Amino acid sequence: MHGRWQLFLLCGLIAAPFSASADTGLVTAGSLSLRERASRSSRRIETLRTYEPLFVKSRKGEWAEVVSTAGKAGWVLGKYLSERAFVSVDVSRVSADKLNVRRGPGTNYEVVFRIAQSYPLRVLDRVAADGSNWLLVLDYEGDRGWISGKLVTRSSQVITKLEKCNVRNGPGTENPIAFTTERGVLLKVISERSGWLKVRHADGDEGWISAKIVFGWLEVNPPSGE
Repeated sequence: MHGRWQLFLLCGLIAAPFSASADTGLVTAGSLSLRERASRSSRRIETLRTYEPLFVKSRKGEWAEVVSTAGKAGWVLGKYLSERAFVSVDVSRVSADKLNVRRGPGTNYEVVFRIAQSYPLRVLDRVAADGSNWLLVLDYEGDRGWISGKLVTRSSQVITKLEKCNVRNGPGTENPIAFTTERGVLLKVISERSGWLKVRHADGDEGWISAKIVFGWLEVNPPSGE
């Protein structure tokens, strides 16, 4: 396992079957059985842990056919998968304004950057270290590092990616512009409709924005190099 994350840091590559159009999610249960077939009596291949990112290949009733970042394929109960593979710093567990993101999975590794509370982070991998889940995460600027799984929660926020983003009165470009934002603005997602997100700005303004121009909702490709 340690050899795998060291390869990530040295080469800047994510050895996982994720793509921009992939259906991905995170394990939401404390533990989840990865089984050989879509049956509770089927042989258990592995036990997955909270925030393990999974690529969903197909669904069959209550079951989801998945592949882990380690390349292990099997079936899990779909109700224990989140719809998206994003987390954010849990404000109820962190007193500081920003949380350290480290070069490796543990507090002995140097801090590579700090992330503000509520900002979405794409989970790329998970390992167990120092008695905790550690998550390899990617932020909206393409930076990545490791963060403790004890200090995050599933994200309901997105960040604008364009220098100028239009937020409209309804879900579609035919609707008038309610307000505009610059790049890097945090918005809370209220609901979703046909690829558009109803969002709320910190000042209370609400409107609709295309999911394609924000980070934190649709799947993203990790950068190919440092």
